[in-house]
Amino acid sequence: MGMPDLLDIVRSDDQLARRFTNTHYLSSFEEPSSDNHTMVSFADELLLASSEISLSTSDGPYFKEIDYFYDNLDDARRLYAATDGNPSKLKTLAINAACLAYSEDSHAIRMSHFSKAFNDLEMASTNAKKAAAIQQKLKARKIQKELPDFINPFNLPINQLDFLLCENGA
Repeated sequence: MGMPDLLDIVRSDDQLARRFTNTHYLSSFEEPSSDNHTMVSFADELLLASSEISLSTSDGPYFKEIDYFYDNLDDARRLYAATDGNPSKLKTLAINAACLAYSEDSHAIRMSHFSKAFNDLEMASTNAKKAAAIQQKLKARKIQKELPDFINPFNLPINQLDFLLCENGA
């Protein structure tokens, strides 16, 4: 259902706690090897599901070719390095690779799509971390100066606006 932090929210609400009585944790997959294909099987199942997608505008499945990981241990190890074997990250990366292939009008999901999807996801993650850091700074400053819950930049004197913009840029 979600991240571990969500457990506290579920447990704090009686109605949610009754609905979600069991907790299941997904462990990360181990690094793929010639003897261990668990992660590879999971990733290839996701890709197989993608291969069955058909659109009303085309006859048969949209994706005609897919670079599967089972036959290429090097690419499987790259996938592991990109996701740390985390099932959620694997799923997100596979979905984004398929979406990129589709956006390029490609009927094949290639490792190049995985590479671009990884770059896009890492950039988004980096931007989210930067935004969170800015929020932390603003929260800390709000506590120190007892600022309101939000700041309307249109109502600030210019010196306060300069300070706010300087803080956000730092």
